Amino acid sequence: MNLTCINLRVSALIFTLLLFFTPKLSKATHIRAGEITARVINCAQFTYEFTITGYTDKGSDVQFGGGEINFGDGSEILQLNPNDFTNKSDLSPEVGLTEFVIQHTFPGPGEYIIGFKEFNRNADVVNMINSVNTPFYVETQIIIDPFLGCNETIRMLIPPIDRGCTGVTFFHNPGAFDPDGDSLSFELTVNKKDVGRPVDGYRFPNDPVFNGSPQDNPGAAATYAMDPITGDLIWDSPGQEGEYNIAFKVIEWRKLGSGNSCRWAMLPATCRLL
Repeated sequence: MNLTCINLRVSALIFTLLLFFTPKLSKATHIRAGEITARVINCAQFTYEFTITGYTDKGSDVQFGGGEINFGDGSEILQLNPNDFTNKSDLSPEVGLTEFVIQHTFPGPGEYIIGFKEFNRNADVVNMINSVNTPFYVETQIIIDPFLGCNETIRMLIPPIDRGCTGVTFFHNPGAFDPDGDSLSFELTVNKKDVGRPVDGYRFPNDPVFNGSPQDNPGAAATYAMDPITGDLIWDSPGQEGEYNIAFKVIEWRKLGSGNSCRWAMLPATCRLL
């Protein structure tokens, strides 16, 4: 059987992992995590509804939503206003949830990367350089092709907030599902600060500089992996305290005749290890 991989849609799923091991919390601006989801409004007219979801630091006076959205089709980049975002129920005393919904009609079939960028990430993220001056960025890619039909983006059932401890194996699963019933696979990637631009000086959390080691094998090298089938992200185990950013992709697969099609999805998330 021939395997044909056609990118229908890509969104970058960013998982921002915050590790706090001391009573004093890391300094923060306001953005902990975020995601973009897309819903088809009119398939024949290429109209989609996009929801930007932000997970924010309630200890900050800065409002989420002052960033910009680029639809990737040559149309004007929209500068958003925090007042256009709707505050939802808080996830915890420390984490707020904010949403913005907008519709957009694309000019025709093609590949489009929809990106949302806003300053700033939290300060003192240990596995990148100068995080407080690094834009927070999340993206989704829509590939419109009449032969492939319309498709909804991947949804995440588990909020991108989690907890854990140094010296203890960390587990996370985003609870991803596809509304159209497509199969999913998972893979690790690198955080971005803009379309096609990784953050500066990125290190994976199991880098030896962070002094981690497996919970049941002290002194050995720490491991960091994601099960491509189940989506279980396992870091065995965190060493250095602090705040980390990590990223992964969720990829949709659909059977098309004798081959397969594939597309991805992307989301920012937060984990606090105490």
